[in-house]
Amino acid sequence: MTHDEYEQRTRRLEEELRAGQTALATVPEIFDRNDVCRALGYEPDRGSLYRTFQELKAENVIAIRQNGSGKWPTHYRKTSPSVATADG
Repeated sequence: MTHDEYEQRTRRLEEELRAGQTALATVPEIFDRNDVCRALGYEPDRGSLYRTFQELKAENVIAIRQNGSGKWPTHYRKTSPSVATADG
């Protein structure tokens, strides 16, 4: 990977992280990836979304409420009071 490719990838991941944080303001307190995709208006790359969730978990913005299995998605909950909900 060249330096330019690395910078492009880093910029894209940062943009996706910001978009994910913005989408969190419109999803319910308990949510799954489908809620986030609806809030974004598109379905991002699965790996990118996973990395975004990992980053948000590391920052204590979200936490896993229930692990997914098979066809059932993982459910997350908001933990940061700075993440406003759509109805509050």
